[in-house]
Amino acid sequence: MTTTNKIKIFVIFSLLWCGLSWRTAHAAEFRSLALDHYSLPQTSEGAYQTFIGANIDVSVTSATDMKGKNASVDSNQAGFQLESGEIYTATLTMPIKPGSYEINIQGEGIVLAKVILRDLPVVVDPTGHPAYGGRVTLQFKDPNGLWQIWDSPSRKQNNPIHLGYTGQYGFYVDKGDYRLLIESSGAEAYYTDPIEVSSLTVLSQGATLSYAKQTPDVQQDSTVVTLVNLIIDRIAELQKDLKISELTRNAILPFSWLVFLITLLGFLVSILAQFGLSLSLLPSLPMLLMHGGLNIFGGKKNLIQWGIVSELQSGFAIPLATIMLFHEDDHRLLSITVSSMDGTYGFKAKEGKFSVFVSKRNYQFPADAAGLYRGQPFMYASENPVMTNLVMHRIKPFEEERASVLAVGSKMVGLVKEVVLIIGLLMSLWGAVILPGVPTVTLVIIYFFLIMARIRNHRRVSEAKMIERGA
Repeated sequence: MTTTNKIKIFVIFSLLWCGLSWRTAHAAEFRSLALDHYSLPQTSEGAYQTFIGANIDVSVTSATDMKGKNASVDSNQAGFQLESGEIYTATLTMPIKPGSYEINIQGEGIVLAKVILRDLPVVVDPTGHPAYGGRVTLQFKDPNGLWQIWDSPSRKQNNPIHLGYTGQYGFYVDKGDYRLLIESSGAEAYYTDPIEVSSLTVLSQGATLSYAKQTPDVQQDSTVVTLVNLIIDRIAELQKDLKISELTRNAILPFSWLVFLITLLGFLVSILAQFGLSLSLLPSLPMLLMHGGLNIFGGKKNLIQWGIVSELQSGFAIPLATIMLFHEDDHRLLSITVSSMDGTYGFKAKEGKFSVFVSKRNYQFPADAAGLYRGQPFMYASENPVMTNLVMHRIKPFEEERASVLAVGSKMVGLVKEVVLIIGLLMSLWGAVILPGVPTVTLVIIYFFLIMARIRNHRRVSEAKMIERGA
């Protein structure tokens, strides 16, 4: 053999060896098949055994990223997700026909394992057909001898199971005492006899259901009962879904709180806009509101009476009008208070140059009359107080709205607010269902009161319009 031929053979052998090594290093290596963290049993030929429709965890080891690749069996597929290190897992639903199948990596022709699916008993409804839409609940006996609803160790088996069109089901359980509750629309609830399980096994029993007994004077809509049960069971399944819980915790609930904060901010901005104030007052507004609240509920007896808020037409006192005290010449808001039931108001300011503004729904300030206070600055000293009476002109509720060129825009803004509130309520309800707790329930209550306030406001507006048309 010549030297040239030896070199060619060496090169070819090296290339083949490198290719095989690269394939070995990059090919996924099968690890195990498991159902709810239990390893599946194998036959003497090495095939795995389970039952039709089971959700099986296919685990592989790979030095390369397996995300985007699917495990497949028959026509069913499931994507691989990184579990830890170089271990990837895909939860693959088995076909609903019994027989022998191959589990492989889609598109790569790599057979990971062979699996044999066993058939399952059928639940038959009173009409003699598979009990489609029925449900089977697995119960276990606790150490105190009480029957409790069984929960799978890793929450990868649903309980209860909703029956498909085949009427078949199965639970993969460990040692213990169990029983099954089988229910279907229009059928009598059926309990199996207690079942003692000594080792890992597939738990499934067929049953032929009988018609439910109806009392003569009680009519039960089994369709509604079934629908309610389905909703309750679906909620329980969603609460156990870790991905749904994570999405709710990290996205839906924060967004719901954000919508609430935006709504609250919009409410504060609308208050300031009604008073014609600057947004720069927002940082100090909570302190001012607290100060006003203390003045209203706790400090009235210490206030010096500044004047009376009254109506121009009748001269009657106007209670619960909002009065704001401004410092001149920087027009800085100092305090907020509310007029008493007799119309009087006051502040704790000692001396300085001030101006006062008053606001109340369906009233206008300053009133259009000569000789009245109209918001101009004045000097005040506690030793020699000067009475500053505030006179307001009563207006028709919708006089300003009709006159405003922004009426349409205002209605659109109101509609957007309502849509945002509804979205926030739906998201908060979802959060309370998936992650029940004090924060989520509190958020639902807040949204409920906000929406009820909007409804009451619409009702008042409608009543006022009717009164105005009658006038």
